[in-house]
Amino acid sequence: MEEAVIDARQLSLREVNARIREAIARGLKVKVRNAKEVYGLAAGIDRGVVEVEGDVGERAAMLIGRRERGVGPRIVINGNAGAYLADNAWAGEVIVHGSAGDYLGVYAYGGAIVVHGDAGHGVGQLLRGATVPRGLDDWGRDLHSRQP
Repeated sequence: MEEAVIDARQLSLREVNARIREAIARGLKVKVRNAKEVYGLAAGIDRGVVEVEGDVGERAAMLIGRRERGVGPRIVINGNAGAYLADNAWAGEVIVHGSAGDYLGVYAYGGAIVVHGDAGHGVGQLLRGATVPRGLDDWGRDLHSRQP
């Protein structure tokens, strides 16, 4: 799959999200760099693949997916994510290869949210149907257990 690379460093939120939507409409996979200060990255997208290289700001992947179709985008963050990740998500997948801030998946109606690191408080608060699996290590042991 061909990809579009977006450097978010000098772009506004509106410009970054418009470029993401344009690339997805052309059938491209999207790779975003320098998104640490972007709050609301990939908000409202309903399809496609978005991969973030590095950290992302608050409210990334909010309002993603389409409830009536039960389909959504695949968003992979290769770094940490700020608070309110996947807030009000309807469908799709959000995968974080790092940690996430507070209120992960708050009010999420559908889809799956996976964080391979830690998450702040309020995880899945007011969850409406999304899946937020409890973390397991490579051997299937509960990461939150205090037993060896």
